[in-house]
Amino acid sequence: MSKRYKVKLQLSYDGSDYAGFQKQSNSEPTIQGTLENALSTLLDEPIRVVGCGRTDARVHATKYFIHFWTHKDPSNYNFVYALNGPLTPNSIAFQNAWLAPEEFHALSSEFKVYKYLLFNDTIPNPFKQRYSTYDKRPYSVERLNQISHHLLGEHDFSSFQTSGTESKTTIKTLYQCHWHRENSGHIVFTISGNGFLRQMVRNIVGTALWIDRSGHDPEIVKEILDSRDRQQAKDTAPPQGLYLTHIQYPETLDKRCRKL
Repeated sequence: MSKRYKVKLQLSYDGSDYAGFQKQSNSEPTIQGTLENALSTLLDEPIRVVGCGRTDARVHATKYFIHFWTHKDPSNYNFVYALNGPLTPNSIAFQNAWLAPEEFHALSSEFKVYKYLLFNDTIPNPFKQRYSTYDKRPYSVERLNQISHHLLGEHDFSSFQTSGTESKTTIKTLYQCHWHRENSGHIVFTISGNGFLRQMVRNIVGTALWIDRSGHDPEIVKEILDSRDRQQAKDTAPPQGLYLTHIQYPETLDKRCRKL
């Protein structure tokens, strides 16, 4: 049997026109399907891609990682140059490629960072519709931070998961939950943790916004969290405002990846 090589790629994508990362049974385009088609064409062999997370339809990523196995010697290919050409659409861009050790796995991150962009102005902006969620209702960043503060640390986040979660446990640790307002008119929510359940970030955003505008005490989020009941949490925020922005892998594994 011929030797196999594991390759790690860094990319970013505009998820507006995709049905999420993971391949679907229907004919809608996905990031995974697009990548597998491109790499299979480039390497002239069937390629199966493994991503660092499952993003939903219309969700974006500014920093995303995949890995795949190939029987072709990766040192003979300029993956970044080739994949940024006609093999892939302009909605996907590639930044780096590495020869990875066998132990590396795209899903083996230590923590992830997401951002959610809420365009909060009295007048909508048609140029922001695909890349943020519009809401003209007034929000207090101070109250939003009071609400989110209660989610920091290790908790059972069952109340904020959507059915279909593939995670082995609903217990996750959040390191950062912070809101700030930018001059662009956006309210930006940044959240980081050691793992996330399906639609967990969007459910947290939707619930925090509901608590703020309804005038409830910020501490009600603790009751929602402790209930471990999805019915107690509120809206799922729309997908187009969500971005995966950072993935951190164990340093010992990162150091063993050789730049191609």
